Amino acid sequence: MINSEQVSLFSACRKQASEFRPYQAGITRLMVPTWTDGDKVQVNRRAILKLGADRLVPNGTLNLAWLLVRMSDHVFRRHHMRIDRCVGDKPTKASLHRANLAANLECNQHILRVYTPQGEDIKDWDRPKDFGLPDGQAMEWYYINLPDVGEGDTNDDLDTTDGGGGGSPPDEPSSEEGEDEDSGEEGPDSDGENDKGQGKPSPLPGRSKAEIDAAIRQAAYEILTGGQKAGSVPDDLQRIARDMFAPAVVPWTDILAHVLFTAQNRASGHQEYDYSRFSRYQGIYGFTIGVPWLPTFWGYEPTIDLVVDTSASVDAKLLGVIVNQIRPLFEGMTIKVRVWAGDTKLAAQGVAQSLDEAMGLFKGGGGTDFRPLFHQLSKLERHERCSLAILLTDGEGPMPAENPLPDADIYYVQVGPHQRRPYSAGGSSMAAVPYGTSISVPYP
Repeated sequence: MINSEQVSLFSACRKQASEFRPYQAGITRLMVPTWTDGDKVQVNRRAILKLGADRLVPNGTLNLAWLLVRMSDHVFRRHHMRIDRCVGDKPTKASLHRANLAANLECNQHILRVYTPQGEDIKDWDRPKDFGLPDGQAMEWYYINLPDVGEGDTNDDLDTTDGGGGGSPPDEPSSEEGEDEDSGEEGPDSDGENDKGQGKPSPLPGRSKAEIDAAIRQAAYEILTGGQKAGSVPDDLQRIARDMFAPAVVPWTDILAHVLFTAQNRASGHQEYDYSRFSRYQGIYGFTIGVPWLPTFWGYEPTIDLVVDTSASVDAKLLGVIVNQIRPLFEGMTIKVRVWAGDTKLAAQGVAQSLDEAMGLFKGGGGTDFRPLFHQLSKLERHERCSLAILLTDGEGPMPAENPLPDADIYYVQVGPHQRRPYSAGGSSMAAVPYGTSISVPYP
């Protein structure tokens, strides 16, 4: 049950949000049904709801309330930009409604998981399964694969009702309480106008996985071969389309999640003292400045070393396979990626912020020997060493007999027709190295 004060605040929030973008009013609606009696609610100009955290845990903290506000702000700021990229320069009613619904499908899952107390459910919300689609996808993916939504009605307000979201808030006041324009049936962001909205596409609960895959590939094919003008297709959709036909088979999501987690653990264990400035706890402990001098601590930034085999056997086709595999490392990543390229010796090295910068370092053309490259990595100072080393190679080659990076994870990503795990140098049997993880990429 939500009280009358919260309903009044919601009405003000809805009105302010509508001045910026109708979709933001829809996000407001997503949060209202999870309010409980006694929650503290504030509304600012951007229509961000600042809810008390007492409904999330028995003893709510300011940290949880702050987290809720920050995540709400992230949703507000980002999704309307992604909607614009989906619909392009010439949006239609159908494309706007389709994009809003796709965004709601993504947001609903996020808010149910983050904001809603465990065991609580909101039955009115749109879910991917209602349209025969799987959970856990981005709004761009849902935008491509939603069934046809049609044109909707002829209302000038193209996306006022969003076609989804949280439905009307429970226990909304009647007209006797001074909320005539907010009475139940128009939805929480209609602002009292006669707005029937765009409606919802017909659910297709019987769609099989094969049908979904076929629809995905057809949409990707149309994006890649439809002859669109340069810049007319958003980058997110182009990336999804490329991945349909040349996906990165390396499970980067799992690998990088593991690397980030372990890197943080290592950073806490590799802290160093810094006497150039005193600790912020100096005064807390009751000491005056410099009596004694409490040093600060510092840790290490997670770093990825990308070692690329650029020997003569790596032709243009294999280089294209390698590029497709490493592309996800440079899309949406904030980790520093160092590129080391070479054959029997180091040919080029540098820090890459993008895939183009990484490709500019692919130099070589000789034989195959990984020892000089990894010898360079092992000589770095401890604070410069990587958390993850990735070797991309087309075939066999010698590695150091002993692990050169004992504090890092090493992955051998093998491409091409002659794939074999690197072998230990110095032995007569040429046995495979006992350290590191091999990942085989299917050769096209």
